[in-house]
Amino acid sequence: MVDRFGVAITGGGLTVLVVGTFLPWLRSGSGLHDSYQSVDVLRELIMSGDAPVISALGYWQAIIPAITVSVALYALRLRRTAACAICVISIGVGAAAGYLALQGHNTDLFIGLAPIGPTVTFVGAVLALVGAVALLISLREPAPARG
Repeated sequence: MVDRFGVAITGGGLTVLVVGTFLPWLRSGSGLHDSYQSVDVLRELIMSGDAPVISALGYWQAIIPAITVSVALYALRLRRTAACAICVISIGVGAAAGYLALQGHNTDLFIGLAPIGPTVTFVGAVLALVGAVALLISLREPAPARG
């Protein structure tokens, strides 16, 4: 029962997370940009800046491949590994999205945050994390019987 719940919540959460990354994250003038376009803009703006920050921004492009690998691991019956990978992905993506969602938005600025993308992504990350933890709990080996 918990296994099915975990799979359903994780799958739904990952779907919402991915959809959220394609929703608007950045508003510039009258244009809206998804998270991947926003990362490219940030990378251009800090091109001569801090190399670790530019490297960290590059990891954002790996969200969908990492989720795909995690789902494949689950399908290959490596369920604990898949659940742990989903926990790591959800925590990383959720932290970034949650931080930006809490920043609010100012419509008076020419360039600003669009709150819908980070908020939806954060909700998806939380759901995926809850589902992955439920999977890990359901996959625990039972304690040996006392005899």
